[in-house]
Order: sequence, then structure tokens, then C-alpha cells
Amino acid sequence: MKKLLALPMLALLIASCGNGTSPDARAYTITMEPLGYSVDTSGVYTIPEVTIELFSHAGAADVRTIDYTAVILNTSGARAAANNSQIVPAYGTMFGGARGGYTCRTTAQAQCTWMSSDANFIDAGPQQWASNRILKAIMPFEWAVAHNTSNAGDTAGWYAEFTFRAVQTNGNTVTWKQNYQIVAPAGS
Repeated sequence: MKKLLALPMLALLIASCGNGTSPDARAYTITMEPLGYSVDTSGVYTIPEVTIELFSHAGAADVRTIDYTAVILNTSGARAAANNSQIVPAYGTMFGGARGGYTCRTTAQAQCTWMSSDANFIDAGPQQWASNRILKAIMPFEWAVAHNTSNAGDTAGWYAEFTFRAVQTNGNTVTWKQNYQIVAPAGS
């Protein structure tokens, strides 16, 4: 009888784990202030730093790096163009050494890992891990110029589509996409 009950329980446990490929099972979310710029009366562009925060969902592993590739899209969702050519993508490293979706009940924060015996899997962000918040000027200068000088009509709906690639400390790689609004002037 015990064997008969164990098999359905095992199947239920395996099904609840999932394979991590579901688009709804995202391990991380990155929030970012709107990307923006300002231009003074003499034509000098200023690209401010924005606050970028990583939120790791419960049980997500620590990350070694999170790299990105971003394209600028117009109101219709097509690649934005300047002077009849597509605006080049931006790429780089967003985070290095960020923390996952856990905290520890008694272990000191500096020694706490997701493998600690007292690890508590929770949705965690900058409130738990200071390394999950950065300030960075991320909008490329070329994007600001193209957005400001576009003759393509309404640029109010332009946005950036980021493809993130997280290399986790357990050796796995997770990728996902997120969109961020482009505003001018910055902070508006």
C-alpha cells in the first residue's frame, strides 16, 4: 500500500517542480526607471543614471552575471530607425554577483547562501540584498539623438526591449525579455 501511494506523490512532486522553461516561471525581474535624456539649448545631451533593481523570485539561484542586449522600438513595435537605417542595439553587463530568492533566518547576511541550512526561499530584492540595486547610465547616446531628431512621427511611444541573460552560480543560464519606456526629457 505504501508503494502505491508513493508513486502518485512522486509524480505530483515532479510535476510541481517544472522545467524552468515556462514563460510564466521567470526567475528574475529587473525594474528600471524610464530611460531618458535631456538636451539643453546649445544641443548638449545629458543621459542620467537610472536606478536598476533585480528581484529574484523565491528559490532563484544567485547570479554571476546578467548581460543584456537591447533594441529600441517605435510605437508600432518595429525597430526604430534614424536616417533610414535601424538604430544599433545596446549591450553590456547589467549585474555581477547579485543574490537570489532567499534570506537566512539566523546566518549572518555575509555568510548566507541559498544552500544554508536556515535558508528561507522568498521573493528577494534590494531590501534583502544591497547588491541587487545599481545606478547606471544605460541609455546609449545614439538612441537619445535618434529619438530627439526623428522625423518618423510620434516618438512618445518608443521603448527599449531588453533581452537579459543570467548566468547563475549553479551553472545554469536563464534568459528573458522586458520592455522599458523611453522619455524625454529624462524624469518626465
